Amino acid sequence: MKYYEATISLEDRNDTPNDWRKDNQSWDEKIQFLYETKYGCDVNIKIKNKEGEEIFQAHRFVLSMSSNVLEKIINSEVFKIPGDATIVFTNISPEVIDIFLNFVYTKNGKPQTSLHAIELYRIAAKLNVPDLKDIARKYIENNLDISSILEVYILAESNDLAELKNRCASIIQKQTKEIINEHNVLMLDVYSLNAILEQPALNITEIELFRLVHKWMVCRKQNAIRAGCEDHEARKKLNNSLLARFCFLSMTAEEFCEGPMKTHLLRKADELAILGHISSKTCTIGFPAGFNRRQRTYLGKSDSPKRDEGKARKESPRKKSEISPIKLGLKTPSTYRIYKDGDTPPPTIGLQRIPSVMPPKFRELLPNGSPMRRSK
Repeated sequence: MKYYEATISLEDRNDTPNDWRKDNQSWDEKIQFLYETKYGCDVNIKIKNKEGEEIFQAHRFVLSMSSNVLEKIINSEVFKIPGDATIVFTNISPEVIDIFLNFVYTKNGKPQTSLHAIELYRIAAKLNVPDLKDIARKYIENNLDISSILEVYILAESNDLAELKNRCASIIQKQTKEIINEHNVLMLDVYSLNAILEQPALNITEIELFRLVHKWMVCRKQNAIRAGCEDHEARKKLNNSLLARFCFLSMTAEEFCEGPMKTHLLRKADELAILGHISSKTCTIGFPAGFNRRQRTYLGKSDSPKRDEGKARKESPRKKSEISPIKLGLKTPSTYRIYKDGDTPPPTIGLQRIPSVMPPKFRELLPNGSPMRRSK
């Protein structure tokens, strides 16, 4: 190994003029000076995102001290190649990198918004900077609001922050309409939609939620066509994954006919099966595989006699009395069909009552000659 010598004479007592070290004598002051002036920087940090590129300068020894992940990168073979050493970050804002560098140099870097705190938490977790991660997490927990609640929920879910996730879920459920109004629903990503759809309760009705998501699907398709990147199979797969999260049994038969069935997003067999289960609890048609069988609790103020405030939709809201007309001996159009053989009690029939409550659109979907009711 070849060594090079540098001789330093200690006889010369003349101080170097304008030496920055004279005014910055402590270690913290020296690091602050290096951060502010970029004196002696030997590595570049490049930010690449859809807005463009931006470059920050830093010192290898500072980055290595702050993160073992960055230390491994800096000590890798690629950094031994002559030329400007550059670390590239993607999908992160320059403002967050600036906060990150301010923190690792001076400990003064702190988030000013929840969205910045979310990004800061992610980069701190990625680079293994635990003290910065704690600062970002505490900021997020102390500043929960509807403007960033979906992003925080996704962060909490992906990082196993159970308590934070539960707090976010409670806000999403109780303030669904406000959250959707705060965001342009067409600008939401699929992760944000899933954050809403997976909640067991919301203060928006299922049909309102479906119409919003369908509008998002249509907009996404149009944007893909305009951009020349339409992928029919990928879009169909995405739509099916969203449809599977809906609680269609929380809709009335009329809502299901006017909403999901009109969009033609479901297969005919699935439409008929779901509608049968909406119309009757005793429906014997198999429920479509992969679809959600639970009912979502509606937390909003009920504006329809078909819903009970804060509870799932009742199956038979049209009944004004709990006493069945059959028990009173009354022959309504429904009971007449049941008692067509005189006074013989009817057998247990799965879809026997559906014809009397079946919307006209449902009857039109049945093939000619198909029976209107089916025995077990």
